[in-house]
Amino acid sequence: MFLRTSKRLNDLRVCGKIDTLLVNILDKCVTLRSLKFSDNEFSPIEVKALTKILYKNNGLTSLDIITNQLGKLLAEALYKNVTIISLELFGNEIDNITLDTINNLLVKNKENN
Repeated sequence: MFLRTSKRLNDLRVCGKIDTLLVNILDKCVTLRSLKFSDNEFSPIEVKALTKILYKNNGLTSLDIITNQLGKLLAEALYKNVTIISLELFGNEIDNITLDTINNLLVKNKENN
């Protein structure tokens, strides 16, 4: 599998169900700059692992989580990952408070990068 051996992966798009193997591979991919998930069915374990990836991947600058109900978890991840400056949230049910928090964190990230 290409993903297991790639040391220079910059951009990844994943649509549909993912599994723990992919999450484990992403955990080791430090060159990733753009990550796009759409219409995924994350299990609670995968959500926790994805949040961990967002915490530690300081090279990631663009994140797209279309139709993935990860709003509050994303806000928590943005507190620790200050490099994300581009974010797509279409199709996520996010309350106004969380949306304001995410917006403020993105503005702060853009100012600091």
